[in-house]
Amino acid sequence: MNRKRILYILSAVILLVIVALSLYFSTFVQPKIVFIPQINKISSEEYKTILNNRQVVAEKGIEKYRNIDLQIKITNPILLIRNVKIEEDRTNMLYEYIKNNNNIQILDDSNSRMGNDTQYNENINIYLKNTSQNDLKNIIGNFRVRVSWKNIWGSQNYKIFYLKDYLK
Repeated sequence: MNRKRILYILSAVILLVIVALSLYFSTFVQPKIVFIPQINKISSEEYKTILNNRQVVAEKGIEKYRNIDLQIKITNPILLIRNVKIEEDRTNMLYEYIKNNNNIQILDDSNSRMGNDTQYNENINIYLKNTSQNDLKNIIGNFRVRVSWKNIWGSQNYKIFYLKDYLK
């Protein structure tokens, strides 16, 4: 009789541990989100292309040109996370954010979405009119991206990324 009781208790403990672990994994697991914004100087080849395409009025020097690159990659655990999406209504998120700023001239931009909205890339070449790179960081620093998802229970979760937290 003692053996059966120990077996029942052991089975109950194992079942309780399995239920607790499955609740933990299904409630607290988040997708892996890689958010990489970068501000780089443009290459001399890009500078020559800008001058050849007459995208600026006069030759100002390569030091006033920058390339802003935004990459978002999301990897979600199978079966535990669903409906992962980068929440933005516009196609060119960062472009729309900075297009009306008088201190920045946008020369060209490109963007792409892939993998059921789990990858986003945006690349913008700009000319800094009356501003420095530090001012540029302040201008685009409050730009935010919201990534949302649903867990296995249907609960909506999200994480917000601000550029100022990731720019060096």
